[in-house]
Amino acid sequence: MSETDILKFEGAADKQAVNTALNVKAQKWQELLAKKNITCFGAQIVGDELHTVLFRTILDVNGQNLPLLVYTDDSLYTVVKVLLAPAGCKDENKAALLEYLDEQNRKYKLFKYATSPGGDVELDCCLLNADSNFDAEMLQISIDVILEHLLSEYAALMKVVWGADKAPQTEN
Repeated sequence: MSETDILKFEGAADKQAVNTALNVKAQKWQELLAKKNITCFGAQIVGDELHTVLFRTILDVNGQNLPLLVYTDDSLYTVVKVLLAPAGCKDENKAALLEYLDEQNRKYKLFKYATSPGGDVELDCCLLNADSNFDAEMLQISIDVILEHLLSEYAALMKVVWGADKAPQTEN
């Protein structure tokens, strides 16, 4: 398959999973999606030496559609990335935003906030697992925890991104 091949999960419950070109983690994730009739993910086979498969969906967070990517490959890592604010880190909000992200990163262990070189504000989660012990349920739980967190914290983050608020002070 080429890097433009897209796997569809619509009606996956009555179709055999396409396993020949997928890494083991992608196979297990696709099987869980089919078993639970989760149809919001699409997948792209990258075609690299690590057999990377990208799973894509959109998180609806307070009326905003946030792209979520799940990177599976032959390495020890499975990465979840959510794009929170494209080009959201600017000169005028950088100090307050980085202070806010640092505070969030001190509070949460499952995921970390970061900014990209282009100023995008992102949330990353890295799960460590070999093919033999990859747990698709744990990946789903991690995505659920991220969604729950964003539903409660996204508005505060965006206030800082928009410069409407300094980094909120938290009680320790």
